[in-house]
Amino acid sequence: AAQAARIYQQGLDWCRQSVLPSTLACWAHAGFSALLYEWNDLSEADVQLRRALDLGQQNGEPKPLMYARITLACLLQSRGQHDEALAVLDDAGEIADQTRIVQIDSQIKLTRIKLWLRQGRRDMAAAWLRRHGLDVADEAFSDDELTTLAWFYLTPAEGEPLAVEAVRRLVGRIRSRYEIAVAHRLIRRQVDDSIILALAHHELGDDEEALACMERALTAAEPMGLLRTFADWPHPAVGALLRRLARQDDTGYRRRLLDALAAAPAPQSTSDQPSTTDDDRPPIEALHPREIEILRHIARGLSDQEIADEMILAVSTVKWYLRNLYGKLGVNRRTQALARARAMGLFSD
Repeated sequence: AAQAARIYQQGLDWCRQSVLPSTLACWAHAGFSALLYEWNDLSEADVQLRRALDLGQQNGEPKPLMYARITLACLLQSRGQHDEALAVLDDAGEIADQTRIVQIDSQIKLTRIKLWLRQGRRDMAAAWLRRHGLDVADEAFSDDELTTLAWFYLTPAEGEPLAVEAVRRLVGRIRSRYEIAVAHRLIRRQVDDSIILALAHHELGDDEEALACMERALTAAEPMGLLRTFADWPHPAVGALLRRLARQDDTGYRRRLLDALAAAPAPQSTSDQPSTTDDDRPPIEALHPREIEILRHIARGLSDQEIADEMILAVSTVKWYLRNLYGKLGVNRRTQALARARAMGLFSD
């Protein structure tokens, strides 16, 4: 961990002393901010993020700018600024849609699911899964899709029974992925999958295996100093299992981890959120301001191109907002969206 910090510092010093393009400095600040955030140094992570974002805006390089926005969204979430975090991800998604950088777009979607679940907005995650046709019974997933399904099924709504068969199916797939990670020495993947397996066994009532999996996660994470990987999990049992593994003489890494967990806002339950309709459609507060603006333009009868001209956006960006809007409202076309908007009281005409 200390060596990684030194490498980033040396890289930043090199950028300052040379005439290299600011793109390299932007990447360095973005990467260093993500590292500092993971170590729970939120103040310094914020400083590095602002520098990365400033440089990204200056040089117009989309990739580091999107990575920085993903970290910024997580940072805002850690401070309880839920809506701001989602708005930052929306901005990153807009850039991803314009540039068609698939890998980063996948990370943006994954982060959004995690934030929704941590905020108790499971209905939003459920709508996203339906919209993308993801089901645990499918035969093939990308790694991000498998992780998304694991988060979703291991974070049931309050009062909702655990989908036992789905969780058991996920355990088999995650265990296979974990074994591949061990064989290829993919430490970060080992940590993430060990946490998932720990929660799955906990939910299935096998606390002995749950504690063993969480201990494996801790052992793999300690050399890297990973803290937010645990603290940001949308399931409260992460903290409960870690506290059960705590020892009175814990110092160093494990003590810092427990302190980070104690300081992190607790994941919200679905009962903490405004009530929704029976078909899981979101309240007005769940809509991004630009989505509401687009709805108003639709009510005026504007086409996608006309909306883009009005809002000074690319047509592809308008279409991206429309796809998200349809998913949130649980509709498939404009007339349905307008009917739903009127039912929500967005406008009366």
